[in-house]
Amino acid sequence: MRSILQGFGAVFIHHASSLQATQDRLLFGGIDILICDYFLGNGQGADFVRELRRTVNHPARHIPVLITCGHLTAQDVGRCRDSGANLVMTKPVSVQALYERLVSIAHRPRPFVDHAVYAGPCRRFHEAGAPNHIERRIAPATVKVTATGGPGKTQRETPIIRTRVQ
Repeated sequence: MRSILQGFGAVFIHHASSLQATQDRLLFGGIDILICDYFLGNGQGADFVRELRRTVNHPARHIPVLITCGHLTAQDVGRCRDSGANLVMTKPVSVQALYERLVSIAHRPRPFVDHAVYAGPCRRFHEAGAPNHIERRIAPATVKVTATGGPGKTQRETPIIRTRVQ
């Protein structure tokens, strides 16, 4: 993993061999992304991420987390997602797959959700689109509605059409 990250241009790569070492390094700060194994600390990788996300004033609470594992069941993937991990990957990790995941994390950040039962990136990151591929709402920046909805119209009669703003 280290050589792949170095190939991507990463300069400061910190390796922690235990759960305690990982916790200590994250408290120190300066970490841009955490790549941890699902079995970190005897199968506590997801629990560690959940605790990291739930600790309100932790300095690394909002950093992206990528969980890796040699074999994951659907239940394990759900557990990782519910813990607050950004993405999950199975090993062996290919260079291309890791690169694509890191680019996705960097260029498509998701809003952080802080709720009583979940803390972490918004789990909805696939753009499903509108039914039948018909967009009917305008992005808020392009909507112009007067107090009466336009000349001779009420606001209820003003059509709302969505166009993609890029």
